[in-house]
Amino acid sequence: MTSAPASTGDALNLPNLTGLLLERLRGERTRVHAITNAAAQTLTANLLLAAGGIPSLTIAPEEVPAFTNRSAALLVNLGTLDKDRRAAIPRAIAMARSHGKPWVLDPVFVESSPPRLEFARACLAGHPRIVRCNAGEFAALAGDEATPETTQAFATTHGTVVALTGAVDLIADGVRLIRIENGHPLMTRVTAMGCAATALVAAFTALHDSTIEAAATALLAIGVAGEIAARDSKGAGLVPVGFSRRTLQPRYFNPHRPWEGVMNPVDLRLYGIIDPDRAGGRDLVALVREAVAGGATLIQYRDKHAEGRRFVEQARALKTALNGTGVPLLINDRVDVALAAKADGVHLGQEDMHPSDARDLLGPRAIIGLTLKTPEHSDAMATMPVDYGCIGGIFATVSKNNPAPPIGLDGLRKVLTRAKLASRGPVGAIAGIDASNAEAVIAAGADGIAVISALFMATDPRAEARRLRHIVDRTMALQGVLA
Repeated sequence: MTSAPASTGDALNLPNLTGLLLERLRGERTRVHAITNAAAQTLTANLLLAAGGIPSLTIAPEEVPAFTNRSAALLVNLGTLDKDRRAAIPRAIAMARSHGKPWVLDPVFVESSPPRLEFARACLAGHPRIVRCNAGEFAALAGDEATPETTQAFATTHGTVVALTGAVDLIADGVRLIRIENGHPLMTRVTAMGCAATALVAAFTALHDSTIEAAATALLAIGVAGEIAARDSKGAGLVPVGFSRRTLQPRYFNPHRPWEGVMNPVDLRLYGIIDPDRAGGRDLVALVREAVAGGATLIQYRDKHAEGRRFVEQARALKTALNGTGVPLLINDRVDVALAAKADGVHLGQEDMHPSDARDLLGPRAIIGLTLKTPEHSDAMATMPVDYGCIGGIFATVSKNNPAPPIGLDGLRKVLTRAKLASRGPVGAIAGIDASNAEAVIAAGADGIAVISALFMATDPRAEARRLRHIVDRTMALQGVLA
């Protein structure tokens, strides 16, 4: 989240509550009937499904009462106010009220059409639990400019909660006022984004006794999802698919979630990456044992050519060799191999499986690392369940075909600056690092060095590991990093 939600009146923990309600939504599969505009139907349905709910969308007047009755909440959106919707909406509202189901009014474009405004005011007489609107729609309904004071007055007069969305969302119930500052400007360029968000507001209202908190947490969830989608879009603009099950995750809000509250400790000081292509034909298990004996703190197994069964067998052998050493084994790229071999985790590149999906598969105690190549990669890491980052490529290397030129120490510092802000775990460096430049890399701020050829092509891997580890520890000690 880029900015913390603020509330007045009490010490409400909105992020925690948001995560809990998303978990409940997924567990209970809350159903929302949405009478919404034609342009919003697909995004509304997909967003509800991504969050864990179940949508229904019929507008047939003869069917709407039954669909409303079997749903936990009702959304009434006036964006497409055709003959069927005009007939269906009063029936749906009557059914919701008679069965005590919450319903939410979204008075789309009431400022543009007097007949629509009149219809919206008639709907208000049906006592919606929440009115979700923008400033223009509110001004038309209330006959006054949208301010914190006027929203509170409107909420009191109509016995509702006003969820006024904009650059800063204001949620008022006549007594309390909550501000939500999350979101991204690109969200305004997604057709029907606000309409779809209102469906999540309706779902949360069915799950939580406090209506103002339900509205606030739903808007917080949408705002954070927008931020994540914007980062993932790499400047290309948001698309509706960006609001997916991955961006609407409970773990982005719950500080008690394992990867949020308890980072898996990772010692990156000497990160050895074992690759058959850079082992000189020698036995991988023997090389790893030597490296660990010399001071390697983390081992990654990388093999770009092995078929699945062979990959798993070799990974198991390496894992067995590391048992009792306290040094974890990670697998490069392949989450399936990490699972099968019972490795300690996985290292992922920017084009590999998303860390959120890997976390779902591997569980909270798996170590997950991520390659970082640009400052933007570092920014995006803030919302990902990763335990460490590794920046590359720093120098020219023969260990991997890197089409991009090396970023050098200056580039390392730029990416590191952003990575340190985004990550609560360590951030190391990789590519072309050896005894000649390791000190400079650590002095630039890296928390460790990842080495391949310098370690596993060495004549004596144990001695080389000892040498590299000494350089790292000495440099850190001079900087006051190590006691």
